[in-house]
Amino acid sequence: MSAASNNLRKSISESDARVLADRVTALERRWPLEVKVVVSTRGGQHALGAIRLLALLVIVAELVTWGLWVAVPAWGFHLLILGLLFFGTDVLGRLPFSRLLTSKRERSRDVENRAQESFLREGVAQTQARNGVLLYFSLPERMFYLLPDAPLAMLFPASEWALAVQGLHKALVEAPADKRIFQSVMFLLDDLEKKAALALPERKSGDVVPAEISDALVFE
Repeated sequence: MSAASNNLRKSISESDARVLADRVTALERRWPLEVKVVVSTRGGQHALGAIRLLALLVIVAELVTWGLWVAVPAWGFHLLILGLLFFGTDVLGRLPFSRLLTSKRERSRDVENRAQESFLREGVAQTQARNGVLLYFSLPERMFYLLPDAPLAMLFPASEWALAVQGLHKALVEAPADKRIFQSVMFLLDDLEKKAALALPERKSGDVVPAEISDALVFE
């Protein structure tokens, strides 16, 4: 189960990041879970937004400079625009204006793709028991993405994961701006603990089970 929201605005302090890492460690010592939180300050590449931006610039430029086409061949300007379309889309797609010209659905799909890449890169998909959960935040997009590994997701109805997403969204909305990530991750960890109590065997006290992935938050 996965979802996205657009109520994310601020990052997280180092002290709060350490508190969350300790909370993740405590959760994993009690239950067979592997939790990873990734906070990304890198925006996506919005190629369609860049194309729309260039199209808008072409229209504006041609309207403003219409009287100059006699002195300056129009084909030269159009070749420049075509060159930007072919070679500059990746760069232009990262500009804020390109993001503004990209629909929320397209941006959500981009965040989903980057979350899935992070899911693989951080090793969440490679846990022995397939019990990993990724919570991915994209600060430029102001969105989050929740992605449990498939076997873990199947332990609970989709409606339960949907409620978790709603709770994350609520935490982001209600928390102070500088506590939104902290509050939402704490909500997720509490929610996972409740789910684990219903479907997972509790580890015995004294058992030492090394974490398969690092408990520390990742900033990219």
